Amino acid sequence: MSVEQAMFGRCQINHFDEIDSTSNWLTTHRAELNDWTIAVADFQSAGRGRLGRTWVAPPGTALMMSILVRPNWSLDRSGWLMMIAGIAAAETLTHASGINIQLKWPNDLVFASRNGLQKVGGILSEAETANGKLAEAIVGIGLNINMTHEQLPPRAHTPAASLRTLSGKTFDRRQLQQDLLRRFQQLYDDASRGRSPLFGWRRLLVTLGQTVTSSKVGSDQDKVKIEGTATGVDEWGRLEITLADGTVQLIAAGDVTLRSPHDQ
Repeated sequence: MSVEQAMFGRCQINHFDEIDSTSNWLTTHRAELNDWTIAVADFQSAGRGRLGRTWVAPPGTALMMSILVRPNWSLDRSGWLMMIAGIAAAETLTHASGINIQLKWPNDLVFASRNGLQKVGGILSEAETANGKLAEAIVGIGLNINMTHEQLPPRAHTPAASLRTLSGKTFDRRQLQQDLLRRFQQLYDDASRGRSPLFGWRRLLVTLGQTVTSSKVGSDQDKVKIEGTATGVDEWGRLEITLADGTVQLIAAGDVTLRSPHDQ
């Protein structure tokens, strides 16, 4: 495992040719690392997704990055980091490719076609609290960039795609990395000044207005299944699902499946 170090703005970037997980590395070494330490890898042997899932991409084909920040924000703003990362990643991919990349609540980056959604990436945020504040967070971002059709996962709940399969072009992953970090830093600074990322995040959500089925994390899914229409998100990123009887359920975390019109 070799590492190349470089500065980009305030970011101390650690670029690994191979690692088990960029988020694992930051977690292991965080006591000795500065705020805005970044871990990037050409290959992860144990990449992590939501709900304990794994995420693996062939070497040199994806953008795999984790960001260590120490916001000292109030706890009610903890969901803002997921929003910020989602906006930064979606806007970076859209700007580079000319393809409209959107967000599927809560953390998937997707392309919506007539045949449904195709997943091009995901975000995972893990936080530590202290004294009633959001003391530290590690935000992991994984994006399918130059993978071919043959290199994409053959079976997935949401079919996978990459910028290459969607556009027919290959992309400079280092340039995408820098663009994403630039956007992330700007949005983070805005949030630190009290400006909510909600408006920018909400306009990118393909989930809103769709009929959805939701299951809450950490429970017996057969007992907590919720079906209704995704009618909005609140200030802190919770999904509002309006049931057939008109009542509204707020979902803070969980799997959400779109049933119509992008049936998965």
